[in-house]
Formats: sequence, structure tokens, C-alpha cells
Amino acid sequence: MTIPIARSYDVGTVLTLALRKFLTKKVIAQNYTHPATLRLFEREAQTKTDSAGYWHIPVQNIGSALGGEFDGGDSTSTLGVDDTTYAQYRRKWYAEPIKIFKTDVWDTGGGEALLRIGVHRQEAAIKRLASLLNTDCTATTQTTTKKLTPIPVLIPVNPATGTVGGIDRSAESWYRSKTDSSSPSFAADGPTAMEAMARTVSLNDGYLSFDYIMTDPTTFGYMQAKARAFLNFFSTPQPGTSKVDWGTTVYFHNKPVYFDSALPAGRIYFMKRDAFKQHVVPGVDFLVDKPTALAAGGQHGEIMYVYWGGENVLYEPARTGQISTVAA
Repeated sequence: MTIPIARSYDVGTVLTLALRKFLTKKVIAQNYTHPATLRLFEREAQTKTDSAGYWHIPVQNIGSALGGEFDGGDSTSTLGVDDTTYAQYRRKWYAEPIKIFKTDVWDTGGGEALLRIGVHRQEAAIKRLASLLNTDCTATTQTTTKKLTPIPVLIPVNPATGTVGGIDRSAESWYRSKTDSSSPSFAADGPTAMEAMARTVSLNDGYLSFDYIMTDPTTFGYMQAKARAFLNFFSTPQPGTSKVDWGTTVYFHNKPVYFDSALPAGRIYFMKRDAFKQHVVPGVDFLVDKPTALAAGGQHGEIMYVYWGGENVLYEPARTGQISTVAA
């Protein structure tokens, strides 16, 4: 369908409406799958919970019971219920510009040709933004509180320090992820260390409950090299086969291993989908905002922004973990 744009003064308004309509759930989902790590997160929409703009996330202290047995004559306690059943997370905001110049309007005469330019630039802006979100999710440190809290901060080498979601991990041992900082040589001890961590993040419940593993490309290469020598490593499983290299995909106990070049070198992360999620702000999931005149610097045209709001959230830190400083 052709969208007529006949007057220069309403170009920004028409483009904004058209680009918002273009951003269907399918298009948004496709852009989440573009970066390496961003595609792995389980996402949920979350509105603010209190007047300060915090999300109250119902995390659970499953390690230490707050109550206990009683015989009917004892008084029962609710001490600690409020501060151990939810965490507080504040959403983070991102913006990426889309520019439409007056010469674009004059060159195209408006109409569908201008809309195609707008859609092309919108696609590029969303991919840039998705890549930035991915980079901030995998950064070794959080350089500013405006950025998303990255995986290496939420699942750190030393989980007994720092505050996450308003909960002090040094004081609340139940809100700590699992860790192995023994600096293993992968050739000698890698599979053994991973075996131990797999059981640890599964809380030794009798089965392996983690969903996937994340690491850096170099460590992923160590795993590929070992895949032919250990039966708990194999590539793309096929019925009736073992120790067969079917490609680059590596599995550990039937759980996929992914790599991302932005993750810290020498770390292996064990993840459970419902224990680590990414919340998005409803309606601000790659939202195209209204146009603003490009007056500064003598530029002639209008600028629109693609906005994104959200944050990475730990529900059950004890079901996530990491092995650090893995060497060859």
C-alpha cells in the first residue's frame, strides 16, 4: 500500500506512524535473534511497581526456610519475608537515531519512495541498537549505571560481594550465583570442572536442570577439541552416533553451548532460562518516537529515535554459575 506524503511539513508525522506500523512483533523478534547472546534471553514485559520506578521481582530464597514446625500453640514468625521474597530492579533506557533530511524529501518527492528510505534506516538503527544491547549484556564490567547490568556482573567470579536487585550478596548468601575460580586447564580439568558446575547449578537435585552454556570463542574451541575424546561432549547429536563432528555446534549433556566474542575470555557460564530473564518495558520495545527538527549545527531535516527500555534480572542466582580463568 502506498502512503502518500504530499506536504513537507507533515513528513515526520507520517513517517513516524508508518514506521511504528512496520514494527510488528515478528520484526522485533527477528532483531532479537540478530546478535549472538541477546537471542538466548527469556523475555517478559514488566511495568513499574512503585513510585520510584522500580520493578519488584519475586525472587525466592529456596535455600533457607523462613518458618518451621509448630504444634498449634507456638507463635509463628514472618520476620524477613518482605526483604527476601522480592528484589528491586530499575529499568534502563536506550535510544538510537534515525535521520530524514529535507533533501530526502525533495529527492523522492515524498510518497512511497521516502517511506522506503525511512524503513531502511529504521532497520539499520534497530540492528545497531540490538548490537549495542548485546555488547552491554556481555561486557566484563558495567561502566555506567545507565547501561544494562551485564552477565559477568550478575554472575560474577566472586558472588559474595556487591548488591544486585537491592539485595546485598555479602549478607544474603542465598542470593549468590555459583562459582569456580580455580583457573582450570581445559585440556586437563575442563570437562571435570564443567561436570561439577553442572551438578552445582542443578542444586544436586538428581538431574541436570540448566538449559544452556555460554562462553567465549577461544574456550568454545577447547570444547570442540575435547568433543572427540569425551562422551559427555559431542556435536549435533544424531540417533545411534557418538563422537561424530557434525558441525560447529557443541553440546554438553545434551545442553547447547553458545559463544559470544564479547564475553570475558576464559569464562564458562551455566544458565537456566527462568532463573535469568530480560524484562522489557511494555510499548518501549524498539519504539519509534515522534520527530524532532534537526536545527542544531545547521542541519536541515528531522530526527526520530528508536527507544528501548528494560533490564536483566536474576530470579534464582543459585541456578546460574560460572567457571573463570579457563586456560588451554
